[in-house]
Amino acid sequence: MNLLPYQKQWFSTKKRKCIIAKSRQIGLTETEAYWSIIKRLDRRQNHYFISQKQDSSNEFIKSCIRFLEKMELIDDCIITSEKIIMPNKSEIVALSSNPDNIRGKKECDVTLDEFAFHEQQKELYMAAEPATTWNSGQLRIISTFNGIANEFYRLYQEAHTKPSWFSMKVDIYDAVRDGIAELIYKSNNDYDRLKLNKEEMNRLFIDEKKNEVSSYAWKQEYECMPASSGDTIITDYIYNKIATINNVPNYLSKDIKYGKLYIGIDPGRKGAYSVIWVLEEYFVEGKKKYRTVCIREMTEMRLPEQMEITKEICSHPSVHYIACDMGAQGRSISEMLKMEHGNGAEEVAITSEKKAFLCENLRKLAEKELIEIPKDEIIRNDLMSMRTVMTENKNCRYESVGEGFGHGDYFMALGLAVIKIQPERKPFVCLGT
Repeated sequence: MNLLPYQKQWFSTKKRKCIIAKSRQIGLTETEAYWSIIKRLDRRQNHYFISQKQDSSNEFIKSCIRFLEKMELIDDCIITSEKIIMPNKSEIVALSSNPDNIRGKKECDVTLDEFAFHEQQKELYMAAEPATTWNSGQLRIISTFNGIANEFYRLYQEAHTKPSWFSMKVDIYDAVRDGIAELIYKSNNDYDRLKLNKEEMNRLFIDEKKNEVSSYAWKQEYECMPASSGDTIITDYIYNKIATINNVPNYLSKDIKYGKLYIGIDPGRKGAYSVIWVLEEYFVEGKKKYRTVCIREMTEMRLPEQMEITKEICSHPSVHYIACDMGAQGRSISEMLKMEHGNGAEEVAITSEKKAFLCENLRKLAEKELIEIPKDEIIRNDLMSMRTVMTENKNCRYESVGEGFGHGDYFMALGLAVIKIQPERKPFVCLGT
């Protein structure tokens, strides 16, 4: 394997405890697989690779297998989906993140992959660290950032002050400077991009990656700038960019033939607010954009009345897609819409994963100024109430920190309205020959 400079630096360290804060998609898993194979060939010592999910650990085993095939050593090994036994009886083992899986191991190497995303980081570290004490064992911690309220961030900060640690950080710009763009394009046989000069190729690579994620994710997962608790999803700057409409009605006119309409519905629990948000698709110089054409708030209203109003708005012939929160009071409304609109209506269970998607998708669309919303102080406060929050378990969640019409009701309705809308990526056209 021809290692890039930052990969070679990580590969070569001999310190017993090593930690790296890294950008996504820079080939560190492949580097770790190569390191594991080479060290096992040199000495008899087990290596345990622990990722957040067993599937990720199994992917590491597949990377090891590819290197063994290239080295023509595959026939000399015993291989399962979770383990490789090398010719000298060294084992490379993929484990899930349960600390009990590594507790009691000794004189071995341990890799904690995407450590900042493990649920029991402190317990896992305390179980893994003693396993590497003897026989030139190494504890190798690899992760992108996941905020600052976690064990990975604490260890990364500590490593800078203790000579017993090896630490490094590789953001996307470091990786591109060292050649990751060309390496990936070559592996994908992307000859059009390879025709570009290095500066153009690197710039295109960064632009493509940046276009795939929100600015929040870009800063943390690619630029290696850990997010702090309390970061607003829709900032005041972004709100002012997309708040371009002066007045929005609370109904859809039957006399107007709209473009495709996307509707998000956040039914409120007893004592809370319900919001229906309607976006219309339209085109500006061939580019799709979405403007708000109706917002209906329902306060202190009984369920039958809410269902009647919702049914009236959603019956407009221009309606293309409806997404409704099916929790609590929303279940009756979402079931009604599903019966009447079939596949054109989605009953959405707001799990933590779904909420994260809604928040980041809405952030991305807002940052690209693909949606237009009304200028309204109540709506502004509500949209800006949705923030990232670090829980006691040191996980990042998305929560509203406001009250009343600042409790995320508008935010969730708008997020549901755009659940099927994602920014279009510009196709790459090679102008050179």
